[in-house]
Amino acid sequence: MSIKQNDAAGIADTTVCAITGTGQDRVGIVAELAELLGEHGCNLMDSSMTKLRGEFALILMVSIPTSDFANLKSSLESKQSALGLTITVRELNPPELIEAEHSDRLFLVRVYGADRVGIVARVTRELARLSLNVTDVQTKMISQDKGDVFVMLLEATAPESVSETGVKASLEPLGRELGVTISVEEIEVMEL
Repeated sequence: MSIKQNDAAGIADTTVCAITGTGQDRVGIVAELAELLGEHGCNLMDSSMTKLRGEFALILMVSIPTSDFANLKSSLESKQSALGLTITVRELNPPELIEAEHSDRLFLVRVYGADRVGIVARVTRELARLSLNVTDVQTKMISQDKGDVFVMLLEATAPESVSETGVKASLEPLGRELGVTISVEEIEVMEL
């Protein structure tokens, strides 16, 4: 999507795109990718990068001068092998760039217990039923002598009408059913 932005030189045409990538983790991937983006005049707007065991995954939102977008896409496609990543670049359209109004409520949900199939599906389905929008999920399997322990951290936003007490009351029986501990905490959002 091409947008107009004011800059020191006047008005510039800018394209905003989402870049995703996955591949085997190694030292230097972030530096090499950041340098490549810088060479094309990209401004990194939002990013999430993580290592899952031996795999590295990223999602970036960048703005770039519209005149350089095709060159960036071509450059990323040609350097996938050197970076060791499978990369996709998707131009974002206007509705995708409109940020939803921030909810006044942000919740952190922690799940901890013996591993079993279906925990993520059941917990996230219940959160959706309660009108919570999951914005971040992290899971980890911890091997112990007594068996594998599953840990999940979720961040979720909710309408003003959703209370911490109500979410806790709804998740408590699910935790018992799944044999896991589920805790809920409302987090105060700080504006930057």
